[in-house]
Amino acid sequence: MSLLNPKPPAERYKDRNPVVVVHETVEDARKAAYSEASGLKGRVYHTTGTPSMEPFITGQVYVVGVPKPYDQLQQGEIANYRAKFADGGIVLHRLVQKDKGGWIGSGDNNRWSESNERIKPSNYIDTVVRVHTYKGAEKTRVKK
Repeated sequence: MSLLNPKPPAERYKDRNPVVVVHETVEDARKAAYSEASGLKGRVYHTTGTPSMEPFITGQVYVVGVPKPYDQLQQGEIANYRAKFADGGIVLHRLVQKDKGGWIGSGDNNRWSESNERIKPSNYIDTVVRVHTYKGAEKTRVKK
């Protein structure tokens, strides 16, 4: 949260949040995510369960990412991108600001943004359009 805007990011950008679907079981969530991704020509990601995107995403859930032209990205959307700070792994964070270097991403629950590494056309993968969670997903949360 910022001193300038006390609302948390998930609330501040709620018009850009992906739809969240709650399933009975983890298997139902997984199947639904893969089925949806296939129809959208997207990709499924299984989150690691870190608290960086809480409270919007809690625990190890499935998200569907769909490619979108980089120049059409908007502040508040959630993007998947490759990050050097994650050893080249894929990171899911909210787009919080754009400057001449690219987009600055940040987890909703992170105190600081990832301002040392920009999201650029070269490392941007896609935009999250749906979150498939399930009852009990919060129990898979990784503790800091």
